[in-house]
Amino acid sequence: MNSRKLISHAMVGLLLAAGTAETTAAESWYQDNVKTVYPLQSGDFVVTFVNSPAACLSASNPKYFHVQVGTYGVTIDGAKAMLATALTAFVAGKRLTVVFNDASTSCEVNRMVISD
Repeated sequence: MNSRKLISHAMVGLLLAAGTAETTAAESWYQDNVKTVYPLQSGDFVVTFVNSPAACLSASNPKYFHVQVGTYGVTIDGAKAMLATALTAFVAGKRLTVVFNDASTSCEVNRMVISD
């Protein structure tokens, strides 16, 4: 096989593998009042809500929604922004909407919105 075909086949394989990895995350949305915001030593943090949605597979009670740098597309700056957003919602008594991976027991969050 010549080098051009080999590179072409390798690129197709990488694209298929990347597409498969993306499909393992199942996105769900949840909105509720924040019960706790629990910062971790690593810079990651956990949010819990007044109610626990069934879509989150976490075994904890209340269910833990994790914001983790390097997981589900979250960057360091994104985690900092989401921590500020979660704390603002908590202090203001506003509902927080999170987008999370419902195919994981960590219910990893990658976006948040404060609502009335």
